Amino acid sequence: ANQLLADQPDWLSRLGCQYHWHNRGYRDFQDFLDSLMSRKRKQLRKEREPVMQSGFEFDRYLGYQLREDQWDFVYTCYANTYAVRGQRPYLTRDFFSLLAERMPQNIVVVIARLQQQPAAMAFYLRDSNALYGRYWGCL
Repeated sequence: ANQLLADQPDWLSRLGCQYHWHNRGYRDFQDFLDSLMSRKRKQLRKEREPVMQSGFEFDRYLGYQLREDQWDFVYTCYANTYAVRGQRPYLTRDFFSLLAERMPQNIVVVIARLQQQPAAMAFYLRDSNALYGRYWGCL
């Protein structure tokens, strides 16, 4: 019945989905894994293995912890996601500086390093309960 409704010309199809994760007081990742059924635990470990073997290392920073050269890297990666499609980025480097100045406690950046060199990043905004949005990019 739902599919019949969804096929009507005035309905729009959803092209994506979101997953919401809630920390139920887990002390660490292992504590989270321990809460899962054995099959799910095994699947998660299997999915994570290629990342572990890739040689990437990840560092997480709050906005006030980032140096200017790291902000430059964040912007370069962000802008590159547009450049590869021949587009100009919507946000400017100055925008990121303004965010860092005005709301550093609400910024989370993850920088991925390969052989000690920055290779990729993810940029989030946060409040006391959640992470929002995510810009990402790589060189």
